[in-house]
Amino acid sequence: VRTWHRVVPGSVATRDYNYRTAGTPMDAGVSVRNDAVTSGEHYRYAAPYLEAGDDADPEPITESGAFYARLHHERELNKSARVHLFSNASGLAPGQVLEPQGNVIAALKEGVLLTLVTFRGA
Repeated sequence: VRTWHRVVPGSVATRDYNYRTAGTPMDAGVSVRNDAVTSGEHYRYAAPYLEAGDDADPEPITESGAFYARLHHERELNKSARVHLFSNASGLAPGQVLEPQGNVIAALKEGVLLTLVTFRGA
């Protein structure tokens, strides 16, 4: 088992311009709480949204600025830890959650979502 960790942005801020409502601010920023090591802010301009949305809402309105900021931040948080392991279990498939038992590495204690499975034969 090999694990990788990396620092990811602590928050994501988005900004856009809607010519129909030019006087309305189109800024949104989201910070999702997580155990990952975070630092700084990821700034994104010209995301495809027409309203800023509520930054404090845990589930913002779909296709709002807060929605896209949260989506991008969660995507970055998912990149904070990677696990590479070898197994002879042929039943593993992407989308499954692997929940190891017993003494495990700290990165694996809450389970691992399988996103890529490669099979090799001789």
